Order: sequence, then structure tokens, then C-alpha cells
Amino acid sequence: MVLTQLGRRWIALRMLKERVTETLPERES
Repeated sequence: MVLTQLGRRWIALRMLKERVTETLPERES
């Protein structure tokens, strides 16, 4: 199903974003 692919992609992007946020200093705030 396409929904599964989109879900996996969304989760991957979310995990990447969290990792980057933890790695880089809080500058966006």
C-alpha cells in the first residue's frame, strides 16, 4: 500500500529531524 510507504518515509524524516535537533545546538529557538 502507498500509505505504508508514506508512513515509513514520514517516520524516517521525523527521526532524522529529531536527531539533527539533538546534534545541533538550539539555534532555531
